[in-house]
Amino acid sequence: MALRRLLFAAAFATLALTPAREAAAQTPPAVEAGSDEAAIHDVIDRFKAALVAKDKPGMANLFYEGNVVWLSSGHPSSRDAMARMTGEPAQIVEDEGAYELLDDPRLAEIAIEERFYDPVIRTDGQIATVTFDYDFRAQGQIQNWGQESWQMVKTEAGWKILHLLFSVNLQLITPAPSRGE
Repeated sequence: MALRRLLFAAAFATLALTPAREAAAQTPPAVEAGSDEAAIHDVIDRFKAALVAKDKPGMANLFYEGNVVWLSSGHPSSRDAMARMTGEPAQIVEDEGAYELLDDPRLAEIAIEERFYDPVIRTDGQIATVTFDYDFRAQGQIQNWGQESWQMVKTEAGWKILHLLFSVNLQLITPAPSRGE
C-alpha cells in the first residue's frame, strides 16, 4: 500500500475536525513575465489549486501525456512508524499514483492542501528540475512534510511534469520546522 494512502489513515485517526485555517500568503519569487520560470511557477500554482479542488482532470493535465510518476521515500523513523501502524514493512520508495489520493472518499469533506516553500528552478528552456520544501495539510494541520523534486519537459502545450519524488516525515513523529505562521 502506498505511503501517502497510509498517511491518510494515520492522519484521520488523529486529526481534530476543526475548520481549516486560512492559507498563509505564499508569494513566489519575482520572475520575468512570459519566461520559462514564470510558466513553471504557473504549473506549480495549478498543481496546488488542483489538489485543493480535488480536480483530477486538472491534475492529469499537468503531467506529460497524462502519465503520473509520483514517488515517495519515507525517512526511516516515519517508515518505522508506518510499519508499526500497518503491520507491514514500509518500502524505501513507494509509488503514490496521485489519482488514488483525489478519489479517496474520506477526503470528500476534508480540506487538503500542499504548501511549497523556497522553490528552485533550473532550466535550459527544454527541460527543468524544480525542487522545494513542502508540507501536506488536512484541515489546515500539517500531516507530513519534506522535500520534493519535479522533472519537467517543455511541450507544444507548455511545461509538463514527467515525474515527481518527495521525502516524507510524519508530523506526529518528526515535527516540521517552523515557518513563522
